[in-house]
Formats: sequence, structure tokens, C-alpha cells
Amino acid sequence: MRNDMIVGPGALVTVMNVSTDQRKHFFISPNGSTETIQSRNSEVKTVQPDDDIAQALIGKMSGDEVFHRHDLAIEHIEWPEAL
Repeated sequence: MRNDMIVGPGALVTVMNVSTDQRKHFFISPNGSTETIQSRNSEVKTVQPDDDIAQALIGKMSGDEVFHRHDLAIEHIEWPEAL
């Protein structure tokens, strides 16, 4: 298993609410900043590694399901150079 396929600090993660098909994008900040930014016409919420949603995602892979207020499926993980 390649480490770049596993969610960790520095990852941009797209999740889908299993019940509603609504997608959200989270950037797990490696330096602790939190802000909401625009990327590719989508809102991206920046979270710290110790935030609840980040803790639910870290260590998981694309296709895994996690629970954070709702059942979420991890659709896509990427490692951007900079947002």
C-alpha cells in the first residue's frame, strides 16, 4: 500500500454524504491554519489534524467510509503542492 493513498496532514480529501450524495472537500493543514478557500469551483474547508473530521479521515483510504455527524464515503485523496 502506498502512503500517498492514505489520508494524512497535507491531503485534500473529497467526501460524499452517503445519504444525500452531497460532496464536501477538506484540506488537512500540516501547519495548523484553518480557513475556507476556493479550489476548482468548490469550497474547501481547511482543518487542523486534531479536528474531529480530520481525526475521522486520517489513516483512511479512498473508498473507506467514516462517520462524522453522517456516514461519509471518501471519494478522492490528492496531495496538492499548494492551494
